Amino acid sequence: MERLFIVVYRNAASKRWTAISEGELPERRMAENFIECKKAAGWSSYEFGIVEGPIVNPEQMAEAEKQLGTF
Repeated sequence: MERLFIVVYRNAASKRWTAISEGELPERRMAENFIECKKAAGWSSYEFGIVEGPIVNPEQMAEAEKQLGTF
């Protein structure tokens, strides 16, 4: 199953994470490199995180629903 890594950030005063639109990457190392680049470009005052998850399409969801019941 394909996985996606999304870079998120927040400032020190915020509890809310925000995704960076160009921070949707296919590999963890690419997400880590992206964060390093953002920090070097002046984003050093932000806290960064990486959200990782599977890419799920409608066919996979329908198959899961058949196996598990409606959810």
